[in-house]
Amino acid sequence: YTDTDLSVFKCWGEQRRCKGGAPGQTCAEGRTGISCANCIAGWRASSNGGCQVCSGADVAPFAVAIVAGTSLSVLFYMWVDTQDFLKRSMAMTCASLALGQFVTVMQQLSITAKLRLAWPEPLASVFELVAVFSLDIKVLRLQCVFDSTPTGTFVVKLLVFAAVLCLVVPTHCIVVACRHSMAFTERLPSLICAVGTIILIFYIPIIMAAIGPVQCLGNPNGLSTVREYQSVICWESGEHACMVAIGVVSMIVPLSYLAMSARAVWQLPSRMSQGDVTFVQKYAFLFMRYTPRRYWFVLVHMARSLAFSFITLVPVVVLQIVLTQILMIAQLIVSVRTWPWRAYWANMIEVFTTVVMLMLLCFSAFFVEGEPVESVAWAAAGLIILMVGSFVPSVMYVVFVHFSHRSRKPFKFFLCHHKTGAGSLARLLKCMLQEHKLVQKGVWLDTDDLKDLTKLFDYAATQTDIFVVLCSNEIFSRPWCMGEMVAAMHNGVTTARVVLPGFTGPSPNFVANYAVYVPDVTKLAEHGIAVAHIQKALLWVMDQTSVVVPDVLTLLSAKVIVEELVNVEEFVKVEEGTPAVARISLNRRLSASMMGQVYKQAKSFSHLSVPAGANAALSIAVRTTAMLADCSTMETYASALVLVHMLRPLLAHMPQKMPVLLPADSEMPNTVRLVLILCSAGFFHNIACLRALMEAAQLNAKYVPIITDDSFRFPLDTFFTEQSGTIAKVTSTPDVLADVARQTFQAIAIVFQPALYSSTKGVLLAKASEVVERMGEASVPLPTLSWPQVATPAADAPKNGERRETQQEADSEGIGQEDLEDVN
Repeated sequence: YTDTDLSVFKCWGEQRRCKGGAPGQTCAEGRTGISCANCIAGWRASSNGGCQVCSGADVAPFAVAIVAGTSLSVLFYMWVDTQDFLKRSMAMTCASLALGQFVTVMQQLSITAKLRLAWPEPLASVFELVAVFSLDIKVLRLQCVFDSTPTGTFVVKLLVFAAVLCLVVPTHCIVVACRHSMAFTERLPSLICAVGTIILIFYIPIIMAAIGPVQCLGNPNGLSTVREYQSVICWESGEHACMVAIGVVSMIVPLSYLAMSARAVWQLPSRMSQGDVTFVQKYAFLFMRYTPRRYWFVLVHMARSLAFSFITLVPVVVLQIVLTQILMIAQLIVSVRTWPWRAYWANMIEVFTTVVMLMLLCFSAFFVEGEPVESVAWAAAGLIILMVGSFVPSVMYVVFVHFSHRSRKPFKFFLCHHKTGAGSLARLLKCMLQEHKLVQKGVWLDTDDLKDLTKLFDYAATQTDIFVVLCSNEIFSRPWCMGEMVAAMHNGVTTARVVLPGFTGPSPNFVANYAVYVPDVTKLAEHGIAVAHIQKALLWVMDQTSVVVPDVLTLLSAKVIVEELVNVEEFVKVEEGTPAVARISLNRRLSASMMGQVYKQAKSFSHLSVPAGANAALSIAVRTTAMLADCSTMETYASALVLVHMLRPLLAHMPQKMPVLLPADSEMPNTVRLVLILCSAGFFHNIACLRALMEAAQLNAKYVPIITDDSFRFPLDTFFTEQSGTIAKVTSTPDVLADVARQTFQAIAIVFQPALYSSTKGVLLAKASEVVERMGEASVPLPTLSWPQVATPAADAPKNGERRETQQEADSEGIGQEDLEDVN
């Protein structure tokens, strides 16, 4: 009861301060005011719930706090000023992160203590201890220092943060003047980092202090009082209005800090692309705690703290608990999914403390008293309905996706291949198929399209129209390739085989003892694929439509393969249950009429060497760039065609620089000023490649070495002696060839390997862009192949203007000049 009108107020918190008794005499000794919340002047709160007279020793806590605060502020700035993140060990990083997490957890516990719950012992004592982390200044006994009012106590709490800043700024000035020779501009990042760290430490306490005046508790008389200052009546007193106004102004600090942090997060990627290390030093307090890829997590951390603080304003305690649990669960999910902290143990601490906080919130439900249960029951019923009801749309969505994939599958082709045997050919076929006018869907290639291994077999089974197996020698020994075949077989996917040179089908012994030859097949068991399924698939795939690749792959033969794959569905329209066999042999020389037919059928890829929009009749004789490659090897030639395909859009504005891929035994045009040397394992064993290299040296052409094969090794000096027979067919002076070959690797080579699993389309385009940059000499001058100054026979150094009888040889084979240029 109040002493004046005998109005009834509830004694929240410490029950012993309201001893009970006659109206107007209910407060403990020394207590006065509404809810017995205040001590009389010159008295301080005591442990028995009442108040006692202040003594001289009661001023000591306030004095100690000033001295300790000043010392810690100075030491803290000195620590920030001497920090060098390049010298900090991971152990020290983990220790500093753990210290910061400890402060955050203590502040979260202090927020939990402010939930509208009657915490029993020993929890009540624990929460009193952690209250200091939320700027609870009761321990300073301000009543014994000056005559404090609720408003005065509130203002002092807010000024603690300002006092720390006022200590750091002059400390910075003194340190810079004495230690850094007045270099205030250069040392500004240290001040920003120190101030930012302090605000981050006080982020939650400032918010909790600012919103303190609007945390009101109801009373039996219908009035409400401020939770922390129970002698102040909410919304009906001038004192409360003044406190609310001060709190609103104080919220500018954390909200501005949040906005500043969001701006820094937004700017970080662009600043890093510019190499702005000073920016990172300024905002190290935001970013250095997290991994470089999770730099944005600081916003998650701050938004969580802001939401956590505002939950205490919710008037229903059950709703407070539920919202806090939702917030903590969301934090746990994000932390586990992103693993954001720079140190491993910091991530473990984050997960552990979050789980403990969730358990504490579960226990807190036992301490709820006098809350209406109807609203809680309705909320629980709503959650059950939401949980059960979520199954219906989920099932409907899955069914919709299933039938939509059956009616219109996202991929036209699925390229099943072994990387070592047909990786580059698979990339080439994807490029050519995607540019075919009849292919309106995607072409599935694991390098580009496989993001989740668990979905691999589903792509082959339900999301592809035509399943293509590139039959190289080792493909049947690859468990994942066999799993793809089993998935296609069981789902009746139209299948075609592309038979590579040297391929032999599985023998009966290999099929019968597959588990012995391929012990790794057991890894497919977890996907429901047994050895019996694979044995059946081995026999099944050999009966599918096949396209045979010639011994020497050419652009025209690749076009024929693409045309056959595009039209494979027409070949398999036979009687149900009858194997479809439509074999095409290309192990013969293509006639001029076949070339012309393929040229008309596959125009979309026929302009490989002429950029779109350029004159299609541009002759190879006016090209200034040539590409040297071992065209006798299928994978090398496929890599060359892929590179030409990637270069085409990049050189659309310079068609004369589009590289011409020279056929075997054809002479290099005299206009060539640059050669792209595709280095593969067989390059220096190939007579045509060595002869073309000599011709490039005769023309003093510049060059760019490009490695297309992981097994490529530069030939040693003994190579030219061991291969004397091959070299004799190229030149009569091996020393000249050896000198030209040595010049090849005076420049750093570019690695362009389409067969690698890491060579996605984006990576290959980046490599092609690097080739174009080298071609344009944008960065450094290109080296030049020079003809050694030794006496050589005329046959080894052809004069400009001389040409071999390439066209005559082509005419004898029925190949016209138009078709020869189409190859390039």
